[in-house]
Amino acid sequence: DYVKSDPQFDYKQTCMSDNMPTLFFGEMVFKWFAEDFEELSGYGMTLLANSLAEKSDWSQLYIADNIRAALNGKVKAASATYYDDLYVDFDLVMKVLRRGSAMDQVK
Repeated sequence: DYVKSDPQFDYKQTCMSDNMPTLFFGEMVFKWFAEDFEELSGYGMTLLANSLAEKSDWSQLYIADNIRAALNGKVKAASATYYDDLYVDFDLVMKVLRRGSAMDQVK
């Protein structure tokens, strides 16, 4: 098992050091999943996992100017932001809010 053999994913090792944070992979699909998890071992999932792993021309996920243009000051938004969120860095959320945005009034 890749996760079991890689110390970066082993919380027992990484929780002992601030220099080696635990890596989480949440909603990601790695090509070795098809080997480690029988539920994902079918031909289709193996092909998909390998195709995703080999893809290198990913476009930018968020383009700030496009988001600002779409909101254009007319749309309000809200979010639940957690300090210890597994997927969203709290400091980055606060940085975005300081810029001013559709969430400007919900701080």
